[in-house]
Amino acid sequence: MMFSIMGRAVAFACLATPVSVASAQVVQTPVESTFDVGLEGWALAPGQSATITHVGAGGAPGGYVRMTNGGSGRSDIEAPAAYLGDWSSLDEQGILQFDHKIFDLGGLPIGPPYYPYEVLLEGGGTNAARFISSETAQITWTTVTVPIHEQLWSVESGNWDSLLANVERVLIRIELVGNNTVPDDEDGIDNVKLFVDTTATAIDDGVWASPSQTALRSAYPNPFNPTVKLEFDLANGGRAQIAIYDAAGRLVRRLVDDVLPSARHAVVWNGRDDGGAPVASGVYFVRLVARDRASIKKIVLLK
Repeated sequence: MMFSIMGRAVAFACLATPVSVASAQVVQTPVESTFDVGLEGWALAPGQSATITHVGAGGAPGGYVRMTNGGSGRSDIEAPAAYLGDWSSLDEQGILQFDHKIFDLGGLPIGPPYYPYEVLLEGGGTNAARFISSETAQITWTTVTVPIHEQLWSVESGNWDSLLANVERVLIRIELVGNNTVPDDEDGIDNVKLFVDTTATAIDDGVWASPSQTALRSAYPNPFNPTVKLEFDLANGGRAQIAIYDAAGRLVRRLVDDVLPSARHAVVWNGRDDGGAPVASGVYFVRLVARDRASIKKIVLLK
């Protein structure tokens, strides 16, 4: 089975290296990297085959960081420590925002692939993930906005308040799922900003409305062994199906096939096929189908 997603690599931007402090300094917002004059302290994370460069023009506006896939399908960059520390004052009104653009698909045509964004926070013994999706390739500069509010995040371990009291690592992941062996895919990141939005009114009596779109959210941990938690949003109630496929498009496991309400849901895959046998290490794809919507996310099993 072939998916329309096959044919594109992964770009991944990573803010900041972990630090250990007894009492974190309060982050002085707004914190912003415009990349107009250089990388501004950002650097490629260790172990990457990709490259990052500063480009002086063509951003949104001015300069930007260009990330080139080296064949691994990912590009990780680390930000200055100005983004790390105590985010407690940001809860409910904080915003993490960045601009993104696809420049080149390694010679492949730019079609309508599924393009997820994911932000991961670590600190205070806590991990949290926030997943945002787009149905089209972003070939023009597009602003991605991530509210800092617990009810929008999947807290995988620990405590949200402890996390915000000492944010030690922030990961921004931009992933266009597809053929990650294609080299020279290029994405741009610009105008990374952490700030307070005093006009935020998303919460009504402490309850979030139904999701605005149907999409797979986070997969945590990823890579995983042996289990992975998969979160997904359903904008409308109805039949939803989630299945796991291998890299060749063969069905491995049916996880969900049921009528579900409009809400955020989660399911855990234990790394076994429909017959109960453990599967081999490698790349797998999670596929959500609900009504006329489809969403796909790549996961990696490492034993």
